[in-house]
Amino acid sequence: MAQAGAYLIYDLSQPTPRPFLSVRMEGEGKGQVLITRATDGMTLARCVPEVDELGDIRSMALIPGIVATTQRLSDLIARRNDPPVMHAMREIEGPRCRIEVDPGTQVRLSAVVGERMTFGGYQQLPMRTPAELVPLLGDPMASCLGSGDVMAQAAAGDVLDCPLTVRADTSIAVEFGKQPEEIDVAFADDKAIADLVKPLTPVVPPAPIDAEKLDEKALEVAI
Repeated sequence: MAQAGAYLIYDLSQPTPRPFLSVRMEGEGKGQVLITRATDGMTLARCVPEVDELGDIRSMALIPGIVATTQRLSDLIARRNDPPVMHAMREIEGPRCRIEVDPGTQVRLSAVVGERMTFGGYQQLPMRTPAELVPLLGDPMASCLGSGDVMAQAAAGDVLDCPLTVRADTSIAVEFGKQPEEIDVAFADDKAIADLVKPLTPVVPPAPIDAEKLDEKALEVAI
């Protein structure tokens, strides 16, 4: 009995585990996602795509590449003594960012769509909480997606914003796409086009019948 009481006291003395909010950026397009606290508007994190900072330098000619490399090293040296970025204001690179928040924290996800990119919406991973389990697990996407009607969501507010309350570990997917490139369509057979667009030939009316010939006796054929 004493041992059970000790376990109970130990369990109650432990801090409540803090849930994680994970944001995964999917699709062929590029964009950013801002995570802000709804109560005071404080930016908790900024999810940005992973950037190959040396990729552009490698594609340059020799002399411009040396200049760009030197500038990059100078920037790194200049920032070597900068104070560490606080957790609440950090920038997270990569297709997935993850932050820890207090249970019940109200946050807002705001998608920033890149140039010539499209936004595909938000989605809970691996799936949205089924209606039967909402009383037990809750529905963190209720204020974001509502009933799931896209038109109603667009009428209610900005589709780029997604307010939600984090009570347990929650994973959200944000989809960015690319605008389709201009496509030139050409017909292979020019003659077929000419046949399609040429004017219609008027139908020639039959020759009029001479009224005098109607009285002529028909030819008789002997059998």
